[in-house]
Amino acid sequence: MQLLLIQTQVMKVDMESALMQMDQIMRANRLNFSLMACMPAVLVGSSILSITSTSIGTRNYRTRTQSREDMRMLLGEAERALAELTYSRNKSFASGMLLYALNTLFQSVQKHRNCFSPAEWRAVRLDIMTMSDNEVPVESKLNAVARLARVKAFVPEPHRVPQI
Repeated sequence: MQLLLIQTQVMKVDMESALMQMDQIMRANRLNFSLMACMPAVLVGSSILSITSTSIGTRNYRTRTQSREDMRMLLGEAERALAELTYSRNKSFASGMLLYALNTLFQSVQKHRNCFSPAEWRAVRLDIMTMSDNEVPVESKLNAVARLARVKAFVPEPHRVPQI
């Protein structure tokens, strides 16, 4: 009977030492468990950030594309008014239409000034002012229109697919 009692005591001590070792291992891995517990939250946060940045980038792309299209259309309208000034009998009316088209183009360019580099902005402003001057011959105004059509902010962007 004493042998059985001693055996039980030895097993109890072995079990307690095994539990102590497991407790030490658990304490040592507490950081790992904490990191594993927060991993789903990190994944959800990063996916939300990715989706949000993609939608913002797509919206900015659409806005920039729309502003470029608006400026190209207004430049085309100014070019048509300039052609009408060349062939029209009523020069004052055609000149007024050209000034109106150039004013609208200048307002649009000023509104979307962030599409231009500082050097481009100065060149575009100078070309629009040159086109609005009545003393400048029509050929020079047509050259200014051609220069404006080559400016980077007026050229359409190539189609791009947003990254997901």
